Amino acid sequence: MKTKLRGKYATKPAQLSTQVNPVYYFLFFSYLLIPTFFPNFYTLDSNGPKFLSIAILNLISFIILCGDSEYGKRFDLQSGFFRNGIGVSYTIFLVISLVSFCNAFNIAESVMNFVKIITVFSAAYMLFVIFARNRDFMLYVALALALLLLLDSLITFYGIANFISGDIPSIADIKSVYSKKNALAAAIFIKFAASLWLMFFTEGFKKQIGYITVFCALLSTLFLSTRAFYLGIGFLSLILVSFAIVRYIVAKEKKYLILTAHYTGIFMISLVIYTLTQMYLFPKNKDSMYNTNVFSRLSTVDIEVESRGGRPTTWQRSWLLIGQHPLLGVGSGNWKIEVLKYESPEKGHFVFMYKNHNDFIEVTAETGLFGGLAYAGIFLLIFYGFIKTSVNPDVKDEKLKYVFLPAIGLLGYSVDAFFNFPADRPEMQILFAIYIASIATFTFTGKQKESNSTRFSVLLNRLQKIFFNKISAACILILLCASIYFLFLNAKSLRFQRFVREYDLGNKIAQPASFLIEGFPSIPNVNIHDEPIVAMKVRLLISENRNREAIRLLLADNSSPYDSRREFYLGMAYSRLGMIDSSIVWLKRAYLLKPLHDNVVVNLSIMLFSQNKRQEAMQFLNRYLQEVKTTSEVWKVAANQYWEDGQTEKAISILDSALKYLPLDTTIAKKRLIMIKTAKSAI
Repeated sequence: MKTKLRGKYATKPAQLSTQVNPVYYFLFFSYLLIPTFFPNFYTLDSNGPKFLSIAILNLISFIILCGDSEYGKRFDLQSGFFRNGIGVSYTIFLVISLVSFCNAFNIAESVMNFVKIITVFSAAYMLFVIFARNRDFMLYVALALALLLLLDSLITFYGIANFISGDIPSIADIKSVYSKKNALAAAIFIKFAASLWLMFFTEGFKKQIGYITVFCALLSTLFLSTRAFYLGIGFLSLILVSFAIVRYIVAKEKKYLILTAHYTGIFMISLVIYTLTQMYLFPKNKDSMYNTNVFSRLSTVDIEVESRGGRPTTWQRSWLLIGQHPLLGVGSGNWKIEVLKYESPEKGHFVFMYKNHNDFIEVTAETGLFGGLAYAGIFLLIFYGFIKTSVNPDVKDEKLKYVFLPAIGLLGYSVDAFFNFPADRPEMQILFAIYIASIATFTFTGKQKESNSTRFSVLLNRLQKIFFNKISAACILILLCASIYFLFLNAKSLRFQRFVREYDLGNKIAQPASFLIEGFPSIPNVNIHDEPIVAMKVRLLISENRNREAIRLLLADNSSPYDSRREFYLGMAYSRLGMIDSSIVWLKRAYLLKPLHDNVVVNLSIMLFSQNKRQEAMQFLNRYLQEVKTTSEVWKVAANQYWEDGQTEKAISILDSALKYLPLDTTIAKKRLIMIKTAKSAI
């Protein structure tokens, strides 16, 4: 490319070639297919290997880009992603996520979360470069997404047929290659934009593909019976109707009204098919949660249950965290660590909401208000651009189509992000990256400005660009390789997490406990269900009576300060060593963190009682029973202690109360009869 000079040295601006390297087609389809269908390699969660696959693709893509002579010469192409509002907002969010490390309690979790963010960001940039070479790539994007949607829909229909025939017990078992039914429904809904784009903006067989896949998407979403996407269909339909009306008012375009009418007809046909199938073909009195009509399914939202422990409660806890750390949040990836200060004391078990079920709130809690605004800004800018383009009477299809696909696609994504956690699902993240790259391409001009510089300054700028390109390329390569390394460690950890889970479930495993304990990498230090990795190791050690090793590991760990498993296992390990005083100290700390954990209360009370601290021991049991009435073991231990303390009537009264709440518990009834007989014989 010739340098742009003034006067006799000036040349015409070089135009970006529309020829697309065939390798770029391979890269695009690799990004689309590999993260979705990548095997889990016997990990506890397939998301780990799938994120790793995206990171590897990023490295391969960047190496290919570095070998592309036109990419190397075009600084505007290299920087185009960062010269539009969406790219700027995304970059600001990336930077704030990194800065939020300052407030993070668990740096390892921040590193792992940031690596995932930078991996998706890098994928969006690579895809932008591919799409910017030729905007006609939009057609391939839409066709590929629509065909994948068709595949997901056919798998859904096959699953429904198996449910009708009795081969699977529940609609919840229809998952395809995704982790659960809801993820399959989300994948279909987020790809729905591609089908609508083909239906609205193409002709011939491509339009027919659009019609067919729109029908399949609507019907499969209805069959999957996911409330979030029932609401999503209603919201999306309202947007389409509004879009058609606006285009008719401002530009007198009737075709969008006609196409929207077609869409409405397809939806009504889908609804009728689903309703008749559910009424006459679905098995009766089976899978009552999902085997119901649309309106009944939407009415199953139990406000009382939700307020006690569902999404609204989790969102309220998140707002408490935002109020405490409004500027930088609690640190990227640390929401699940910090939220336990509120959640753990309210639960008697260790089943936690390790995801907030609202990415917008979780991101704000982790990165602060500015980080949340930057993240939301990505969506708001795109939606604003869509509205601005739609209300412009001078805009024609050729321009409108480039903003329609990513805007509607991210609208579908935002519905999922509001109720679930697509940020932790690679299959959804690659769709997010595709839509971000598409809208960034729309704002890219593909032209380089002429320079009015002198020959000397042009030469200096050229040297600076060469130096900058080499340094930046080296830094990017290091960053991409580091991402691969950390995601490999994450995948390795997930593999060992699955081994330990099999061990916990009583399944035989080929590896000895020592292999499992030593096999975990140093990062991450918290598993996918918010359990400290050290707790998984310690269970194995305690089962082999290696209590001192367990204590050493536990004392060195501080990965999750509000979890209480560390304190509980320390209490158990010291107890097994006969160090009762130390055991009581740690169990009391566990109790402060988790007062409703029955194992903590029972073991602490028994130890205190054995040391003749009877009143204190019984106080722990009484406080527990004031809150929880359905734990059989606590009732029986309380009755035993009152009996041994000589309070016979109180002991029997305790068991009488227990039977009111646990009338079918035969062990309580039997113990009560024995106490009554023993008391009578002693008179």
